[in-house]
Amino acid sequence: MSVGRVPWRRSDKESRPAFRAFCVYRDIGPTRSLDRAFCIFAGHQEGTKEAPGNWGRWSVAFEWVDRAEAYDAHMQAIAQAAAEKREGEAAQRLADLRAKIKRDELINAQALIDKAGEMLKFPLQRQITRRDDPDGPQLITIEPARWTFRDAARMFDTGSKLNRLAAEMETDRSQVDLIVARELEAALEKLKRKLPADVFAMVLEGLADEDLLPL
Repeated sequence: MSVGRVPWRRSDKESRPAFRAFCVYRDIGPTRSLDRAFCIFAGHQEGTKEAPGNWGRWSVAFEWVDRAEAYDAHMQAIAQAAAEKREGEAAQRLADLRAKIKRDELINAQALIDKAGEMLKFPLQRQITRRDDPDGPQLITIEPARWTFRDAARMFDTGSKLNRLAAEMETDRSQVDLIVARELEAALEKLKRKLPADVFAMVLEGLADEDLLPL
């Protein structure tokens, strides 16, 4: 083949009939043969006719075999490039989705932890003072709050696990449980110093009922 030209295109000395015959031969693919190409050219897809002598002479004179193989390699390279592009685009979409999920998990996890911290700022009960009669005695009503330390502890536990997993600080679930248990234990130590003994005992009892106590 001549250097510098596209081999599967018509050469300068190749006649139009010869090039048309070559195109049929070329487009069959790696399973091509002269006889099969001639049958397709003649309109017999499943025929068994032998290619005429001029086809044989053309194939040698114009290097059909080498040119067709170069065309095969060219088409394979195009297909490979397209497949790699599709795979790259799919990988990027997956990476973008994972990044978004990770961001959302971090935001949601921190929101849970922040909410637990806000809950711990409020007492377990509230006191309501009122007078039914302007001249009557002052009445004090004690009502339980709408949350317990068990709720805050569970929220802290869930948020901390999501935070660590989303931040890839630790992916092994058992290790996350151990880390969170240590953090919960430290939080309980702070509560122990702030709460009356009987209230703290109630907190521990509630956590034990939910299997949230550190090991």
